[in-house]
This record gives sequence, structure tokens and C-alpha cells, in this order.
Amino acid sequence: MGTISYGIYLMHMLAANAARAVVGHPMGVDVFLLTTPLVIAMAYVSYRFFESPILRYKDRFNPRPAGTKNVAPISSTATSA
Repeated sequence: MGTISYGIYLMHMLAANAARAVVGHPMGVDVFLLTTPLVIAMAYVSYRFFESPILRYKDRFNPRPAGTKNVAPISSTATSA
């Protein structure tokens, strides 16, 4: 669920508007019950066919040497007492 959560955030209103059009009224449990699986499906499809292929190129443009860890650099403004 965490991998598609941003897609859920982006697409929840599109799914809600589609559900409202299908159901025929703006609010209610039925709108929620239709919106939830719809937005999860939309976010999964977006991640699977759009985000995931793009993320494969991430390391190609920002390579790190093997064995390098994410370590914060030592600040040059630090003073010792």
C-alpha cells in the first residue's frame, strides 16, 4: 500500500467524481465504497505502468560508487570547545 499511496493521494478526487457520476448523488456510503477500490486500482495501474518504468532510470542519471552509504557530510562550520 505504501508504494501506491502517493497515487492514491493524487487520484482520489478523480475516482470520487467518477463514482459520483455512476451513483448519481454527491455523498454517501455507496460513493465511498465505490471510490475506494476504484482509486486503489487507478493508483496501482499508474505505479505499475508509469512510475515504475521511470524509477528504473533513477540510478542511471545519479550513480553512486558501490559501497557508498547515505552519510551526511561533516559540517565545516562545527566548532569544538
